[in-house]
Parts: sequence; C-alpha cells; structure tokens
Amino acid sequence: MYIVRIIHAVYSLSIIYFGYKIANKYAEQKVALLIAWLLAVLWFMPWLSVRNLVEFQCIPFLLWGVWLYIKKDSPSIKMILLSGLISGIAFSIRFQSLFFLAGFGLALLCLKQFRNAFIWGFATLGSMAIVQGCIDLGVWGKPFVEFQEYVKYNIEAAGDYLRGGVLKYIWVILGLLLPPVSCFIFFGFFARWKKYLLLFLPSFIFLLFHSLFINKQERFILTIVPSVIILGLIGWHEFYAKYKEVKWLKSLLKTSVIIFMVLNTVLLCLISVHYSKKARVETMLHLSKYDNIEVIAFGDDVPMMPLFYLNQWVKQSSFNLEDIKRYKDIEQKPRFIVLTASENTPQMVDSLKTYFPDLVFETQIKPNYIDKLLYNINKHNRNETLFVYRNRAYFKQAVN
Repeated sequence: MYIVRIIHAVYSLSIIYFGYKIANKYAEQKVALLIAWLLAVLWFMPWLSVRNLVEFQCIPFLLWGVWLYIKKDSPSIKMILLSGLISGIAFSIRFQSLFFLAGFGLALLCLKQFRNAFIWGFATLGSMAIVQGCIDLGVWGKPFVEFQEYVKYNIEAAGDYLRGGVLKYIWVILGLLLPPVSCFIFFGFFARWKKYLLLFLPSFIFLLFHSLFINKQERFILTIVPSVIILGLIGWHEFYAKYKEVKWLKSLLKTSVIIFMVLNTVLLCLISVHYSKKARVETMLHLSKYDNIEVIAFGDDVPMMPLFYLNQWVKQSSFNLEDIKRYKDIEQKPRFIVLTASENTPQMVDSLKTYFPDLVFETQIKPNYIDKLLYNINKHNRNETLFVYRNRAYFKQAVN
C-alpha cells in the first residue's frame, strides 16, 4: 500500500504541472505560480492525491488533454489527435468525465473550429473504443457493456443515494475552496467565460449535469475543482487588475486572503495526517493480532470492512436479530463477532450468548474526530463505534 500511495502521489503532481502550464498560457507567470501553489497545498489536495477515488484520478488526463490542445494557438493535426487520445483515457477511469469531454467538443464547435472538433472527437471516441471497448470485449464479450450497465444502474438507483438541490454542488465548491476567497474564485470562473471558452465550457457542462441529476454525492464534483481554480483565478486576476486601486476592494481581498491562509493551514495540518473510517481499519488491525481466525461474524448493520488490514483471509457471515437462532446451527462457529452501537445491540448480545456461552466483550473502537465531523456534516457518512466480541471456545486469552 505504501508503493500504491507513492505512485498516486507522484502521478498527482501532474495536476500541478498541467495546471501551471494552462494558466501560464493565458495569464502572467505570477498568476500561474499562484495557481500551482494552490493546487499543491490547498487543504484537501495532498489528502486526495494518494487515494483511489476515480473522481480525482481522472483529472490528470483531462488537464493533459486540454494542455496539448491549447499549447499552440493553432494546434497541428498530430497534437489534436494526441489531445483526443489522452482525453479519452479519462472516460475509462471515470465515466462521468464524458460530460467534461462533451463540453470541450462543444466549445470547439462554438469557436467554429469544425475541422479540429471532428478530428479531436474522432480521436477521443477512438481512445474510448480502444481502452474501454476492447477491454470489455475481451472480458465480457461485448464492447462498452460496463458503461451500459453503469448507466442503467445509476438511472434505476438514482433515488437510493444522497439527494440535494440544484445549487448543492455550488455550495460544495465554495466550501472546498474556503470562503470568502472561494467567492472570488467562483466569480472569476464566470467572469471571463466567453474569453476562455475552452476552459469554461467543459467544467460548466460537467457541473450542470451533476447539478440536475438527482444523485448528489460530494465526491462527484471533485473532477472539475482544479479547472475551476485555474479559470477562476485567471478571471479574478483580470477583473481585479481593473479595480485594484479601489480601497475597499483591496482591503476586502487582503482580509480574505489572511482568513484563507489561517483556515487552510489549520485544515492542511489536520487532514494531511488523517485517515478516514478509523473504527473499521483499527478493528481489523486489532483482530490481525490473532492467528488462524478462520471465521468472523458481523451484525447486518456493520458496514463493509477493510479485510486487507486483517492480514489473513477468513470466512465472513452476517446476521440480524431475527436469524440468530438459525445462525447457531452453522458448521463453523464464529471466532469473533463485530457489532455496531445500535439500539438492538444489547438484545442481540444476550441472544448470542444463549448459543455461544463463551462469548465475551473484548474492546470497542471509536471513530476519530474527522470521522465524527463528517458524520455531523452529512449523516450518510457512516462512522460507527464498533464492538468486538471474542469466542473463548477458540481464543481463551485476549492478545495485547
């Protein structure tokens, strides 16, 4: 896992590189450097950079594709093709990046670059067919079957996940970029949309779709956050350059930057050393002290556990209060039982002890402060206290 994290960390540096290059194309170097620093040390960027979130891991290919196209004012056919091929890879990482790509293609048409739009679109679709289509053909015997099933599932199950108003993702972006500075960035993003249509329209189409779609999970919008930062700071800088002599605006900006620096420094220090789902991880780490566990039982309200940290493969079973009696008849009895702190837990423990008299409470593992904060912000972020019970018929003594 250390190797995986390091690979992700190095890979994520490309976001800073391409962000700087894109910004330096349209703005002076000091603005490009500011954008690069913000992409590097914004409070959540280092934390997200080493994670497997597809919403984040598709960003380098999207920015790389944009940079290759805008690198020269009149891109060659070779560069257009390369831009499309690179951009299309993002689709196979995160299917929703299709809306970013559609926005870029639409921007080319709006700019009347019809030949370039055709070539770029052909290359992008070709990349999708080669990467995603051929893989699905080899695995499932049908091209794009994974994409089709993904779309089908999301349409049918859209109402089963988090919902929110049309403006939810705007508030998410404003919060992530830390107000009041985030308000300046968001203003700049819209202030120069016509001038920088190739930067604006991809992110806007992506934002528009997700704002209208019923399923609204905060992580979905992460894909365009770097693009909003890039265009937002370019646009704000151009706006501010015209009114920088206005005293109240200069004072407001200075105060806002100080607030941003304090908030970002505090959050960066807290988040960078934090890992989420502490109770789940440390429950598995605790059980990893035992050898040859073989069987673990989980209450049916226990979330999916990260068995990687157990360092051994075991059989799992799940049960609820109604089927405990049936559960006692299984051939392989549980060595450990993990429960959450639900209102049914005391009754469940009493029933379990009826059939497993050697069952004893071993430990409880609580979420950390960040997990608790995320839960308070959004109750769908499950971060339960977990209770571990040991079956003394198999492990008489607790391992410290």
